[in-house]
Amino acid sequence: MHEASLAVLDVAGAAKVWDFYAAAFDQQEQFFDDKVYDKTRREIYTQLADIAGTVGVDSSAVRDRLNMIGDGNAGNSVTQQMKWATKLHRTRGVHVTPTVYLNYL
Repeated sequence: MHEASLAVLDVAGAAKVWDFYAAAFDQQEQFFDDKVYDKTRREIYTQLADIAGTVGVDSSAVRDRLNMIGDGNAGNSVTQQMKWATKLHRTRGVHVTPTVYLNYL
């Protein structure tokens, strides 16, 4: 979910991320454990990209950003952004959710 959100941000901007969140929330039951237990990471990413498509985001561009970019642990196009976000919050004492900061406060 986090990586898909960053991919939507890259493709369509911050306003569409909120639309994506609302659409994903409306379909949250499709991501409960019993629904995703046998799915691959790629299948889940495709499903999230398709949800992004329902709010006017280019779903193929989202999928492209979520595809692996190299061998081993190279990650995808948003992996570094995810690492930076994680590092930012860990330096502020956030190690688990739900912890929320608004405007870095």
